[in-house]
Amino acid sequence: MNERQRFGVSVGDVEFSEITGNSEVIVEPYPRAYRCECDHLGFLSPDIIADESQRANVRCIDCDSLGEFDLFPYVFVCPRCAHLEQIAPDGNHVNHEFEGTLSCPECNRGHVDIVGDENDVGNVSFEAVNCSNPINHGPWDLAGDCPECDFPGTSVDDDDASKLIPGSVDSNLTRACLLSDLTRGGVGSYNEFKRKADRGAGDQLDWNLEEELSPPSQRIYRELGVVSAFSLNDMESSNVAYGYTPTTSRRRSSIGDSDKFIRTFKPKNTGNRARAFLVKQQGRAVFIRFDPEHLLNIIPNTDDETTVSDVARQEMVVVEEAAPGPFDEKELTLIPALHSLQHALFEAAREMAGLEQFLGSKMFIERGSIALIERENVGMGGLTQLIIEEDGSVFIDFLKRAKERLKTCDRDCDSACPACSYIDDAHCHPFLSREIEEYVPANALLDRKRAYEVMGGA
Repeated sequence: MNERQRFGVSVGDVEFSEITGNSEVIVEPYPRAYRCECDHLGFLSPDIIADESQRANVRCIDCDSLGEFDLFPYVFVCPRCAHLEQIAPDGNHVNHEFEGTLSCPECNRGHVDIVGDENDVGNVSFEAVNCSNPINHGPWDLAGDCPECDFPGTSVDDDDASKLIPGSVDSNLTRACLLSDLTRGGVGSYNEFKRKADRGAGDQLDWNLEEELSPPSQRIYRELGVVSAFSLNDMESSNVAYGYTPTTSRRRSSIGDSDKFIRTFKPKNTGNRARAFLVKQQGRAVFIRFDPEHLLNIIPNTDDETTVSDVARQEMVVVEEAAPGPFDEKELTLIPALHSLQHALFEAAREMAGLEQFLGSKMFIERGSIALIERENVGMGGLTQLIIEEDGSVFIDFLKRAKERLKTCDRDCDSACPACSYIDDAHCHPFLSREIEEYVPANALLDRKRAYEVMGGA
């Protein structure tokens, strides 16, 4: 109270929010795109979506069937600025509140159909029927250019670099992640996860690098900066966001490297009511711990008594105070290097597994460790592919591929940019709430060059 008086803060300036058993949570259905069994696309109101009896009375304007609409569970998200919108043919943009039927983009008549199998979203397209022209118009690709992006040019074609991509719907896409955790049967610390792995508390596919690799392979992966790697099945990751909405727009703005795509957030003004979003996912996880000596080598002004944990605690305090950024003027080294390592491992794993939407990742900053986590149980098709070889050869190839991603940039940037280290905003929630509670933008705090040094780069 003395501090409050000294800085002239009144009681009215302080607001407390508590989520209890009596709290009211507003759930807003999103997206609103529904598809009839005849492929007709429509956008329904939240009231109809939320009420099964009302949905059963919706009549298709195309085939006249009653109540045969199913949710088309995808939205478009920009991998560069995280702009989000409902699905529409290439070049058209549907706002959040839109209801009704999309007209043909070419003649502004008729209506739009979705053609293809929604389980194979890469082959889905749009066509317009009942147009003034007797020939159906289209097809149009799924999504198009992002209306918000105007980024500095890269050696990657700009049209491709700012293409909206389809993403399945969860709270990771729709709001900033404010709290994030990783557990397995109530366990939440890296040391406990490691002890479980050492005890063999998993399934027949769980794997402990120290026990599996031959001495030559051990030498190679240590040269790549890794001292420990293991896997556990049935890991549960949870991401929570509540009461916040984005306040900034990227329309017609040229964003420099230093901005790091920071988006500020403000509380939703709904009186004593707040929107809350929780996503829990379960699958296998692979933990990779980096050599403390390699990590300390990139930290300036350390001595023989300094530990990675010491540096981590100091930098986490700085991040908490500065969040959501910018962080450019802060003397941060360990966290940006670990975050870049996380991005490189994440992208290398997605590339090798051949799956786009299955993966998440977390950082254990004090332990200098990264966890890759399956966002769904994909069996032998996910992270298991990286660890299934008994000699560890595929895993070592995976580490080498991650290192190669850190080595160069098409734009020769100083720290990170869309051409090298940035990843889809929707997938990056790396900070565990027990270490950093404040919101940190997905592509902030990155240092590709120091991450490369950690993996033995010159």
